[in-house]
This record gives sequence, structure tokens and C-alpha cells, in this order.
Amino acid sequence: MQKVVPFSEPKLKVLATLKEFERAFEQRCDAARARFESQDEKHHAELDMELTTKIDDLYRAVLGPWEGPEADWWHNMDFYGDGVRALRFVLKRFPPDSIAKIAPLLTGKHDGFSMLVWFWEKQIEEGKPVGGLWLSARELIVTRSLVEPLGLAA
Repeated sequence: MQKVVPFSEPKLKVLATLKEFERAFEQRCDAARARFESQDEKHHAELDMELTTKIDDLYRAVLGPWEGPEADWWHNMDFYGDGVRALRFVLKRFPPDSIAKIAPLLTGKHDGFSMLVWFWEKQIEEGKPVGGLWLSARELIVTRSLVEPLGLAA
């Protein structure tokens, strides 16, 4: 498959298992939490909602709404104050070129924010996820199972 995502930055890191992926994600979130805890919660919530809207608009334009039982994606709209936007996708419906479109949104006033994506083979939350992706302005972490389907060069 042709490489779709140009990664000189953020740096690509491929992990073999979901367990390794979860551990790496948690380590990065712990570092980000300290930064967000020192911010004014109202200001952080406003930045979070602004980023949420941009991400939602990007995927809604390609995949339609995430609400409903037939949707191939889902966007967690909850606010936890940790700077992580959480999404879920049916793998075959995820637009790989969206990674390069999301990465610039995680810079500037949204620096420190990230996006966590879980992937399922056929239906969201049916069985275990087939892979995970975490994206920040500086780093992209994926499970090995996603390298080929997403057209990433490892």
C-alpha cells in the first residue's frame, strides 16, 4: 500500500500489542494531565470543545453522523480535562488521510491535546478492538495491526 501519511513529524512509533499500546498511551497522558491540571478548567473546557468541533466536522463530512446504531464511527463527547479526544471506528471506514489533517489541529493553543482512536473489524465495540492509534502534535503511536491498513510506513 502507498504511504498516505507523511511523517517526519509527528514521529511514528509502532507497538506489537494492544497491551503495549495502552501502556505507552497512559504514560503520555500522565505527562499531559499535569499540564492541564494547572490550567483554568473553564479555559481548558473551551479549548477542548473547539477541538472537538473541528474533529467532529472533519469526520462527519466524510462518514456522516456518529450518532445512531448504523454509524461506523463514534466520538466521545465527554470532557475529562485530560486533553484526550477519544474516537472509535470500523477500520475499513477510517479515512487514513485524516491523520495528516488532524495533526496540525493539535498544535498552537491545542498543543498538549491528543487523539485516541480504537478500531474494530466490523462493528464498534463488538469483541475486542483490532488496533489502537494515539496522535499528538509530535508523535503517532499505532499497533502493528494498523500499519498496513492505514498505509503507514513503519
